[in-house]
Amino acid sequence: MCQAWHMTPLNFPLMKKLPLLLPLLCLLASPSAHSQKWDYQWPMGYGNSPLPDISVLDFNDGDVSTEVVFPVVENFGIGSSGSFICDKYNGQVLLITNGCRAYDSSLQVVPGSDTLSPGTSFNANCSNDDYIAYQSNIILPELTNDTVFYVLHKDQEVNSSLQDVVSNNFYLTTIVRKADSGFVVVQKKLLLSTLMDYGKVTACLNLDSTKWWTWVVGYDTNIFYKFLVGGADTVQGPFVQAIGDPLYNKQLGIAQAAFSPDAKTLAINADTKLAKVYDFDNATGELSNFRNLAYPDDGDYARGLAFSPDSRYLYAGTVFNLYQIDLLDSSAVQVAHHESYDEFGWPVTIGYLHLGPDCRLYADCGSTSHFIHVVHHPNEEGEACQFQERAITTLSTILFEFPNMPMYRFGGQCDSSITFPTTSLDDKLDEQPYAVSLSPNPCRDALTVAFPGPVPRQAHLLLYDGLGRPVLERRLPAASNGLDVGSLPPGLYFYEVRDEDEGTGRSVHGYAALYFYEVRDEGRVLQTGKLVKVE
Repeated sequence: MCQAWHMTPLNFPLMKKLPLLLPLLCLLASPSAHSQKWDYQWPMGYGNSPLPDISVLDFNDGDVSTEVVFPVVENFGIGSSGSFICDKYNGQVLLITNGCRAYDSSLQVVPGSDTLSPGTSFNANCSNDDYIAYQSNIILPELTNDTVFYVLHKDQEVNSSLQDVVSNNFYLTTIVRKADSGFVVVQKKLLLSTLMDYGKVTACLNLDSTKWWTWVVGYDTNIFYKFLVGGADTVQGPFVQAIGDPLYNKQLGIAQAAFSPDAKTLAINADTKLAKVYDFDNATGELSNFRNLAYPDDGDYARGLAFSPDSRYLYAGTVFNLYQIDLLDSSAVQVAHHESYDEFGWPVTIGYLHLGPDCRLYADCGSTSHFIHVVHHPNEEGEACQFQERAITTLSTILFEFPNMPMYRFGGQCDSSITFPTTSLDDKLDEQPYAVSLSPNPCRDALTVAFPGPVPRQAHLLLYDGLGRPVLERRLPAASNGLDVGSLPPGLYFYEVRDEDEGTGRSVHGYAALYFYEVRDEGRVLQTGKLVKVE
């Protein structure tokens, strides 16, 4: 198995060379293929959560960090049913969709996008954050015009006769950036109306890097409907092709689909513990050479799927495990296992996978928790890939999965200037204990809890009254944490600052992808003391 690193989480701001054929050389020659920052900030979060903000995983400024960029906005959240795009040049979030509407960087609704995918699911769910429609939306840039963007989106409906969740409509919404930097919807087009699998919206560059290939598949069929998006025609298709096994909706479940960086392979994860793999011709859109690539059956549901930057390895995940499939010989090995709980009792598992601008693989926690796992060297075989569990602590709660995005790392292109912290918290635990500062003390309405040195992975403040009764508990995710204590009566209080990752001795139960399981959460007290609250 892959070595599981325990390193300092972020709370603040290699390739095995394979022969590259002509189509890949064309991709590498085009500035549109890799000289961009469309995916340099990954937004995540929702208002109705223990950490109620929208934060980003940020690849700008030469390092990997997290920061809060948006306050809570009513009826907004971004997760597995959403997508986003950043400014090509500065890497800042530009447009976001949560599957219900499209928003600009100030989280203002883009005019004309109030109802992206109408239907019963929209009516029932879009008054609250968003509805969970895994990988059903994606935002694409027009590759020949920096002011035009495309939202490809499916609806999601419960079909009573089939007793299943399906899609009936596949749309293309075109958004234009105006001269005043605002946005507006200029066209909404129904691309296909038929019974479809409800997820798996992906996109791949065409041969000359001027347009995008995308596809949907008919419900419980092997019929692919392919579209070419971009350019003067805006959209061409559907180009219809039947190939391989039928893709049964209930077997695919919420598992992920992805294109490879060399634009030669499409893969779909499935609950049958088979990665369904097709060769792909990005000049014609044709699929060929269908095969099922098996990985060990551990009884879990299939989840994330992504390719290594060099396109040799396919990473396929289940709820608790991650496997590496070598596409040269179809062999598969387990490279990671993770199951735990966070301090709020939510499970931390292995969810969707995306290739970052630094060519590391990032895996979300597959729940409403706040951790990201990292595969540091996905081009390396087996344990050399270096899987790091809970590598990043996000500053907001993840809404089940990362937002959807196309494969931007075509040709395995990476930004080698982006660094990742390598200081191990566990290695320094004894030689540099945590320092904790509470100020002011006495306090009135506001209290600041700060860590002048290392920031614990899961720090909490627990406050007790003079009789030892708990009166307040707050998570301390940052180096400096401002707390509102104005509602507490004046008096003497006792406090503990705990690192929940080191344990509290409590036993909790949780839920992840239809599995119930139990873990023992053990921790330690970092500091105790007295706090005086005055009028």
